[in-house]
Amino acid sequence: MKKLSLTDQMNDLEDVVRGFMRRPFIVDSQIPEIRMDVREDDDAYTIQAEIPGAKKEDMKIDVDENYVS
Repeated sequence: MKKLSLTDQMNDLEDVVRGFMRRPFIVDSQIPEIRMDVREDDDAYTIQAEIPGAKKEDMKIDVDENYVS
């Protein structure tokens, strides 16, 4: 009978965690493709996007310095 040790159990846990980190969380086919047209004027940017299934009133755009989300 094999003796159990804390280090053996930690090694097993480490193997599980490494397995998770090797696999991608999102498969490319799960990422929707968003078609966009971006235009720049003298004082503004205009973004037009096709997002299937989304309503204009449900969209929220945040601008923080150089980041748009």
